[in-house]
Amino acid sequence: RSVIRRYGIADLRAGRTPEPVFEFGVDDHIGAIAVARDQGLLFGASWDTESVYVWDFEGRLRETKAPDELRALGLGIDRRADRTGLAVQDWKVVRGELFASGLLPRDAPDSPIVRSRLLIFPNRLAAPHDVRAIELPPGPGVELGREGMAVADGFLHFIPSDLGPANQYFRIPFVK
Repeated sequence: RSVIRRYGIADLRAGRTPEPVFEFGVDDHIGAIAVARDQGLLFGASWDTESVYVWDFEGRLRETKAPDELRALGLGIDRRADRTGLAVQDWKVVRGELFASGLLPRDAPDSPIVRSRLLIFPNRLAAPHDVRAIELPPGPGVELGREGMAVADGFLHFIPSDLGPANQYFRIPFVK
């Protein structure tokens, strides 16, 4: 079970515990959220992207992507259904496009040495599915698509490890 919360930026203050402005529960482990402000939508990816959900800003479920749709999008790992797409670790909506970073499964047939990928969905997750896939360069001993990602100012930004004292930050120029 997950709880999705919205916080007001103006309410975030050093030394104070933030209070959510709004929250709703989901009966799944949601590992990535993308916000499409212009449409008032949230895109949620479950663990290993076995499911993808679309909610409105009031927490109402608008759509759940079926496994065959996820397969067509190149998303999700479900070994029972022989689906070996990208396990989304983070995703963002930028200028109407959905950018998804993550990992291909390690045990897939013809598993690549570098498993990190960036998928760009020009129509978010709507048809037509003109998905652009980019292999991310290897980081020193780490897969860049393993954790957090941002797209800003002509760069892809990655924090590929869990936060801690030995964490690294990578910035890669990005030209579409």
